[in-house]
Amino acid sequence: MSFLTIGTWIILAVAFVCFLIATEKGSGIGSTVTMILTILALYMFGSKTHITNIFNFCQAHGLIIFVMFVLYIVVGVFWSIIKWFFFLLKIKDKETELLEKDLREKSHYCRHVSAPLAQDNKEAILVWMFYWPFSAIWTLIDQPVKRIYKFIYRKIANYLQNISNKMFDPLVTSACLRQKEIDDEAEKRKNHTI
Repeated sequence: MSFLTIGTWIILAVAFVCFLIATEKGSGIGSTVTMILTILALYMFGSKTHITNIFNFCQAHGLIIFVMFVLYIVVGVFWSIIKWFFFLLKIKDKETELLEKDLREKSHYCRHVSAPLAQDNKEAILVWMFYWPFSAIWTLIDQPVKRIYKFIYRKIANYLQNISNKMFDPLVTSACLRQKEIDDEAEKRKNHTI
């Protein structure tokens, strides 16, 4: 019997998506529950023999598992630093957009911006460390793609706005003229009644 049955593939695919979502949201509970449910589902609906063999291998090769565990932790710590950088970039981009919007709207509101504190993001950082393979996969796919499209948008935004202005300029002009006619008519009535 093959370990990767259709049921096993379905369980792994659902678990993979759940891990991606939970790690992106920084949810330690969601990630841990997903891990436990995945192991249980694979044991119940997958191949019990292979799950048992994995646990037996761990018992028989303690030193190898220990070294792999230490390497997993080291990579997780390293990844959390990289992910923290991406996280800060995302917040900085958002704050920059809000500041630019305030400047465009000539807002007199003084926006308070402070650097995010690592201690306020402890759960997310721990999730990034512990579940780093899923966090890394999603971040390395998602972040560069978003950055590319935002760059492209910034390059064509003025062009798109010019299209909009040209298309709606006649409507704006006629609406302004119509409003002027209404205002003039009201002024004439007001002067006529006096």
